[in-house]
Amino acid sequence: MSRGSSKKRSKHAAPSRAGKKTVKSLLDAMEDEREYASLVDITPGSPLNLRDEIQKAIAGVETIRQRGEKLLKAGQSPAWTDIQILRSIDPKELGNVLTLSEYSILLATTYLESYKFRDWTVHSDGTFVTPDERRKRAREAATTLCSHDVWETHSHGISREVAKQELRIKIDRPERISELDRAIRRLWALFYWAFENTPIFKVFISSNYALFRIQRGGSR
Repeated sequence: MSRGSSKKRSKHAAPSRAGKKTVKSLLDAMEDEREYASLVDITPGSPLNLRDEIQKAIAGVETIRQRGEKLLKAGQSPAWTDIQILRSIDPKELGNVLTLSEYSILLATTYLESYKFRDWTVHSDGTFVTPDERRKRAREAATTLCSHDVWETHSHGISREVAKQELRIKIDRPERISELDRAIRRLWALFYWAFENTPIFKVFISSNYALFRIQRGGSR
């Protein structure tokens, strides 16, 4: 979980609420599902981050490529402006962008295949799921997650409904498990308060450890 979001809001982004809040007020808000929905995006505003810039660069080059191919098929030359834009791009930087994007897809694919889809063993028609099918579905979902064309910006949460519709991923509902939903909301409230009121900007938590990254003097 980390701080940082884009200035531009995507159609998929959850609404956010500005203003300082105390821990108590946030914990109280978590008791009300309507209040919780308005606080889902806990990341305070910040400049466009690296993920957005990477995806915008890839999307821009792909758009130019498609325009150029269309013109060439029609017997015309690519637009002069597009050619100048491509000439101004550092091949090394573009290569780094593509590498980072592919690495993100690889990480998401590995996670989905190894954990989220681990217990997916039978199709709805009763046939068994093969390892290749599990790997292919994980790759498809990961590629969609990394698509700038789909999300427009990458600094926001994805709701369970969007995950199901866009990614075809089913998400377990904690509200069906006694006290789990309430515990998640209250933990979310604490993170919201911490990101708003402390130098903490990233948190890593597991059953074995808790790591907090802190911003000092404008650097991370």
